[in-house]
Amino acid sequence: MGLLILIFSPERYESFYRSKSKKKSFKRIVEKIPQISPEFIISINDSLTKFDNVFRTPESHGTGSLRKWSFLMESMADNPSIELIDFWNMINDMMIKISKLFEK
Repeated sequence: MGLLILIFSPERYESFYRSKSKKKSFKRIVEKIPQISPEFIISINDSLTKFDNVFRTPESHGTGSLRKWSFLMESMADNPSIELIDFWNMINDMMIKISKLFEK
């Protein structure tokens, strides 16, 4: 998010960086950037929301759920952290979309 703001709206980066909610600040800023489509903004927001709902639990500021899952002695198919692969794929897709912004 920060990279897109730095590239397309560098004058707004400080306000983004200082904001309490990066997701809300990002959306407010990029909605005014013509190179970024509304569909792409929705895609980023939906992806972040999904990730937050799965992995940013209340204890995420302590040890977090990922660390706890890392030491489970069970197969990866039964381990909740396997869901990270879906998010890795989502990030790969997002990076492809971001790279296309620079082709224009």
